[in-house]
Amino acid sequence: MFCEATIEKWETIQGFFSGLSKSAPGWIFRGHADSTWVLNTSLQRTAANYEITPRALPHAEWSMLTMFKRRAHHYLQQPPKEEDDIEWLSILQHHGGITRLLDCTRSFYIALFFALESSLTDACVWCISAERLKAKASGLLTKARLIHTRKVNVEDDLNYHEGRDSAQAFIGFPDVNNNIVIPVTPYRLNERMAIQQGIFLFPTNLAITLEDNLYSMFDVHSMDPLNWLTPYWDDCNVIKLIIPIDCHKEILTDLHRMNITAASLFPGLDGFARSLKYNLRIFEDPEERKKFRKGSTGILAKLPKVGKS
Repeated sequence: MFCEATIEKWETIQGFFSGLSKSAPGWIFRGHADSTWVLNTSLQRTAANYEITPRALPHAEWSMLTMFKRRAHHYLQQPPKEEDDIEWLSILQHHGGITRLLDCTRSFYIALFFALESSLTDACVWCISAERLKAKASGLLTKARLIHTRKVNVEDDLNYHEGRDSAQAFIGFPDVNNNIVIPVTPYRLNERMAIQQGIFLFPTNLAITLEDNLYSMFDVHSMDPLNWLTPYWDDCNVIKLIIPIDCHKEILTDLHRMNITAASLFPGLDGFARSLKYNLRIFEDPEERKKFRKGSTGILAKLPKVGKS
């Protein structure tokens, strides 16, 4: 079941997460600054912008990955092994490259921070059951011809090797039409990924969005409304939790007290500089934000006009 819920109070959101974590272990989370955004990777978004045909996209991905492998040693002190495509993709992703990996986290609160940090509208946190995802993926991957030919032990791979072998079997092959999403992590974690409790989602079919891969593998077609007052987490594979803009400031303040900030999640001067944005958000006026949502010019209309010099 795919469900969607809107929760308008911070204490209720905390109760939601408490109930979710007690229902089943191992959820994966992703925060979106805009609740209308779909689950999609940078590779799929860019391909759509450039109108790249689905059949050509795996070749384009393989070309980028090969070029990165051949030249990255100029910049990396300890490059991955040549055959470790998942670690290569994770490094490419880490440095702003275009990949089929979708950044997620095992922490609800970290995903919540990423959803709200720069949000200008209602945000959302996607909650995906890792256990149900792995169980469903295991059955589908076992049936996939490509996995059989590469002799991947799917169950061991998903449970102990974190999906690396299963995912790698799909890189560079244009004729694979299996719609599967594999939770995956590289064997070696960079500092940022370790701090952010990071995990990737890997779609096997690049011709459709990652979200549509999920819909297909669970054989559903849309999100159902979820009444959080009568939670039935045991029936939910994916939950889209919408967080109205009116409560963002309160939540960010509490996350700051919990030391969930850009400075703690992005080590180094860049993270510290990014974290200073919070000093603006504490002066945020929720009432003015409401005016912006309704199409009003809000506080900007009250500012004096400055002529050209």
